[in-house]
Amino acid sequence: MTRRILLIRHGPSVHPRPGWIDIQGFRAWRTTYEAAGITDDPAPATAAELVAASRLVVASDTPRGLQSALRLAPDRAAVASPLLRELELLAPPLGRLRLPLLAWAVLVGLRAAWLRSRGRYPNAGEARRLGQATAWLIALAAEHGSVAAITHASVRGQLAKALVTADWRRATPETSLRHWSVWSFARGRGGGPGPADPDRLDPARRRAAGSSV
Repeated sequence: MTRRILLIRHGPSVHPRPGWIDIQGFRAWRTTYEAAGITDDPAPATAAELVAASRLVVASDTPRGLQSALRLAPDRAAVASPLLRELELLAPPLGRLRLPLLAWAVLVGLRAAWLRSRGRYPNAGEARRLGQATAWLIALAAEHGSVAAITHASVRGQLAKALVTADWRRATPETSLRHWSVWSFARGRGGGPGPADPDRLDPARRRAAGSSV
């Protein structure tokens, strides 16, 4: 039987974007962002269809994770877990230098890449959590056959790498980073694709899973 794991990025946050801010402002924005939910925009139909075809729905226990699960599967209770929370996003300390949010996001990414090149990203605590999250998702897929996991951008990237290392294959070429985008992973043979399986959707509908920002 083919087992499947869907990694889905949450919907767009309702939290407003700030103007130019310094490092303290960025840290404060991150704190309030973590407490914010998502906008009222509907989830893409294709993403909802893929979640509906999954036997189990799990989600990050953050407001945007739980609200996204409810938007994707309003008639189902998602299993909430802190294992699926976003990684710690640390910006370099630049004193009183004020930058737009996009610039801070770029700096966070550059810092993570620099730490990764030195084997220090994710840190030991986050790496341990990622290992636990990966093992948990694999165990759930073994028990239920298919799992849809609503999570966050950076942690999803790390979970995807861990699944590939564990001999799971990408079931679709989808690599969009957009909100609501769905990454599908499979392991095993037989059983055939279901009616909402990404492999059976036409290219336009596959793209729709990541078309909402």
